[in-house]
Amino acid sequence: MRITKVPHGGDIEALRGEEMIHSEEVVLVVCMDDDIITGEGDQIVIGTPGSFVTKEGNSEGFPDSARRLVEKYREVIFTSLQQLFPKRKIFLVTSHLGCGALALQGVTGVAASIQATRECSSDFGDFQYAGHIDDNSSALHAGETTIEGVSINRPESDHAHHARRIVFTIGGGITGSEIERIKTESLEGAVVIRNMDETIKNDPELTNSFIVSADWAADAIKMEGGSAEEVAAILKFITDVAHSIMQKTMAHKLEHKGGHDVSSVKVPELELVIFDGGRLEDEDKVEMNRTILNQALSDYVQF
Repeated sequence: MRITKVPHGGDIEALRGEEMIHSEEVVLVVCMDDDIITGEGDQIVIGTPGSFVTKEGNSEGFPDSARRLVEKYREVIFTSLQQLFPKRKIFLVTSHLGCGALALQGVTGVAASIQATRECSSDFGDFQYAGHIDDNSSALHAGETTIEGVSINRPESDHAHHARRIVFTIGGGITGSEIERIKTESLEGAVVIRNMDETIKNDPELTNSFIVSADWAADAIKMEGGSAEEVAAILKFITDVAHSIMQKTMAHKLEHKGGHDVSSVKVPELELVIFDGGRLEDEDKVEMNRTILNQALSDYVQF
C-alpha cells in the first residue's frame, strides 16, 4: 500500500512513489469482507460489517434489533479504536463494491453505499471517510491523504465469497501482511478455537479470511448503559452473518454444478481464529475482549 500526502490542489501524479506518510501511521476501517485486499504494509486493519454503517428498515438478514445495537455503540466503538492507537495519525473509514452488510439493509450500488457511509460519519469521530473500494485498485482519498493498493478481489456481479475462516482481533487489529500470512502459516498470537469442516477444507477456492474486530469490546461495555451481553450480541450477529454468507456461497456453487438440492446445504463450520497482535499495552483490556468474544461464540464453541 502506497500512502502520500498531497498539498491542497497539488498534483498527485507528481508525487507518486514519494511516501510522506508511512503505513505504520494508519488505522484503516474496512468491511470484514474476505475478498478485500489491504496491502502488505503495517497499516492496522479493523474489520467490521460494512464499516458499521446502518440504514433503517427491517430485514431478515439485518434485523432492526441488530441495527439498534450497532447504532447504540457505534460512536464509542470508533472512539475506542482511535484511543487504542495513540501513536497513529491517520484514521480512515471505507465503503466497498458489492457490500453484503449494506445489501442486507437494502443499500446497493456505489452511490447509495457512499451516501449511507457519509450519513453515519458523525459517529466516526476523527476517522475520515476515505472513499469506495472497488475491483480496480483505484486510489482512496481522505483530505490530503491518498492511499493506493486497496481493492476487492471480486466484481460486483459476483457474490461468491472465498472464506474458510473468521479471524477475530482482540489485541490491536491486524496488518495486511498478517492477513496474508495467516492463510499459509502459523502466526504468533493466533489461536484456532474451532477447526473448519471437511467441505470447507477440501475446497481449493476457499482460502481467505473474514476479519472481525473485537478490539473495542472492553471499552464498549464501560459506556453509560453498556453491557457485556449487548456487545456479545453484536459480535454474535456478525459471526452469524459470516456463516450465512458462506452457506449461500456453498449453495451457489452446488447450483452451478447441477443435480443438487441446494435447499439442503447446511451452515458450514468455518475455522474460528482469535488473534492477539500484541499491540495493546493494557493486557486486562485484551483479556476482557477475549472474555466477551468467548461469550459471543458460545453457540459455536464449547469453552
